[in-house]
Amino acid sequence: MVSANGKPKQLMKRGEQKNLTTDRVILVPGPRREVAGVKMIFSMAAEGHGCTAIARTLNAKGFPHDGRPWTHQAVHDVVKNPKYAGCNVWNRHTQRLRVKISSVDPNFWVQKHLAFTPLVDQETFDRAQDNQPTQSDFLWPSEAILRRVRRLLKAKGRLCEDLILKARGMPCCSTIRNRFGNYRELYRQVGYKLPAANMLKAEYIVTSMRLRRDLGLRRL
Repeated sequence: MVSANGKPKQLMKRGEQKNLTTDRVILVPGPRREVAGVKMIFSMAAEGHGCTAIARTLNAKGFPHDGRPWTHQAVHDVVKNPKYAGCNVWNRHTQRLRVKISSVDPNFWVQKHLAFTPLVDQETFDRAQDNQPTQSDFLWPSEAILRRVRRLLKAKGRLCEDLILKARGMPCCSTIRNRFGNYRELYRQVGYKLPAANMLKAEYIVTSMRLRRDLGLRRL
């Protein structure tokens, strides 16, 4: 929190808000380890690594994301956020009454460059944007996924979600679900039969999710 003339007043904690209309809130670099993690993300993205590969590297090196493992989407949100280059942006999204939030064309964003200390320089940020795969690159053919999973099965002798997510060159879990619906169908198509204990556990999970959904609908 800074005063109207830009003088630092207080380092705010999560959830805190300013109480004077004349004060302003800006961003400052966080803990050194987190800053190092952000720089690693942009360095890898600038070299052309995809978000899933970056997430796996961060998790392998022990860089947590708010106490949780990194995911494809979490890395994507960092890479695409201009704040890490010190740019404050307004009007990125819009929402009218009773209408879902929608993205605003970047041409209509309101931007202020160097509004606060950047964690990465503008050149690195721009290269990270240019080297990220386009939407069409995420359209994995089903056969390509099956080939990679078969190779993993041959190497490890078994399959599970954790093994697939940690293996290099694999699509993210959302891509697998979009292609096959669930992991069980993926396993069936590669000829892998889950152990009986795992099958029973999966049945319990599906039944529990269905029951919770039904109860939620009844409450409505």
